[in-house]
Order: sequence, then C-alpha cells, then structure tokens
Amino acid sequence: MKQKLEAQGRQLSTSEQICRDLRSRESDLQEMLTAKETQLDVLRMRLDEADRLLELEKQRIVDMQTDRDRSVMRVSTELIAADFYTRQHVVLNAY
Repeated sequence: MKQKLEAQGRQLSTSEQICRDLRSRESDLQEMLTAKETQLDVLRMRLDEADRLLELEKQRIVDMQTDRDRSVMRVSTELIAADFYTRQHVVLNAY
C-alpha cells in the first residue's frame, strides 16, 4: 500500500510538473502572439501610410501630365499662329 501511494505521489508530482511546463509554454506563446500582433499593427500603419503617399504621388503625376499637355498645346498653338502670321506677311509683301 505504501509503495502504491508513493507511486501515485510520483505520478501526481510528474503530472503537476507537466501542467506547470504547459502553462509556462502557453504564457510564453501568448506573449509571442501579443508581440506579433503589435508588429502586425505597425506594419498595417506603415502600409496605410505608403498607400496614402502612393496616391498623392499618382495625383502629382496626373497633374504634371495635364500641365505638360497644356504647355504642348499652347506652344503648338503659338507656332501655328506664328507660321500663319509669317505666311500672311510673305503673301502681302509679294503684292
């Protein structure tokens, strides 16, 4: 009987040790998970900021293209007008 109680005591002690180890591992894993969630939050914030900056840059490019197109149109119109004036002047001087 005494040996049986000692064996059960050892088994109980082993079970308690396993339980403490598992709780410790669970706690460590919970801390790791919390740290990873924090890292993920930071990465989401950085991604949101990068997306915002990308949209601003895209808009800036569109604005620059619009300005370029206007400049090309203005210069083209000026060249056509100058060419017309020159031709008209040549024609009038020919008479």
